[in-house]
Amino acid sequence: MRYARWVLFAVLVAGTACGGGGGEDGNGGGNGAGTTTDTVTLVDNAFEPSDPVVDAGSTLALVNEGAASHTFTLADQDIDETLEAGAESSVEISLEAGTYDFDCSFHPEMSGTLTVQ
Repeated sequence: MRYARWVLFAVLVAGTACGGGGGEDGNGGGNGAGTTTDTVTLVDNAFEPSDPVVDAGSTLALVNEGAASHTFTLADQDIDETLEAGAESSVEISLEAGTYDFDCSFHPEMSGTLTVQ
């Protein structure tokens, strides 16, 4: 299972490196018109990007590059994914178009806004 996650991660990174990302930061961008985010990276005390834009029904990859455990939590939407240090996961975004606040339940200073289009 861990090998499969690394393969998925490698494919995502390769696609981004080959121009598949579309954003200036190389992981799909933030709030630019027409760009969507496919990966959110959790680092110590921050989400990168903190303002991801996704299509309704898409899958958002989560990668914890921090030294601590973190969560990706949309409390009002029943999305609460916990990632240990170095872990990867993904969440299905089955939300209606709009904006949704998210945070790390372990580190309240980590927060952002998810835009679903």
